Amino acid sequence: MNRVDEAETFAHMALEESNKHENYQMLCESYYIVGEIRTGQKNLAEAKEYFLKALALAEERLKNIPADADAYAAIGETLIELDLMDEARELVLTVEKKISDMTLVLTRLGNLYAEKGYEKDSQFCFQKFMALNPSLHSTQESIPDAKILQGVQEAEGKTEDRDKDLSSEYAIRTLSGWLKNIQRIRTHAENDR
Repeated sequence: MNRVDEAETFAHMALEESNKHENYQMLCESYYIVGEIRTGQKNLAEAKEYFLKALALAEERLKNIPADADAYAAIGETLIELDLMDEARELVLTVEKKISDMTLVLTRLGNLYAEKGYEKDSQFCFQKFMALNPSLHSTQESIPDAKILQGVQEAEGKTEDRDKDLSSEYAIRTLSGWLKNIQRIRTHAENDR
């Protein structure tokens, strides 16, 4: 039995176990991995079936848990595998909007901390908000205290160079995560021999 066959055997065992225990994440990853194996074997029709199963499962999970980051990641990975790039780009915009909406909590807490005299905590909230919303630097006008604003601006200056190419860092982190998952499955396949 070659390594691909071993990985496929393990993936099918993972599918069975995931179904038994209703483990969404493992089941979704298993469908995805079998799809990758089929792609490598040039069995594209069957690969597409597995990718579509992973996609349907992730979309169903997202309906039940709207803020599930794993479901968004699974959907994005699967859309890319299926070469549905417009849909994958739309997903990125959807996630960006959700993150942006949630970061408003940071400005509210930052303002409240400032009102109560907790400058460091206020500064921390505004730094996090601006790091997550780099295009919203006009938000600096809403920082209530000049000392807090100065601290935020100083912290931004220190991190600006580091964050110049976020898209490359994001791609590297995403691909590294995929490789770790693949390696984990391979390790399990080797240990089960």
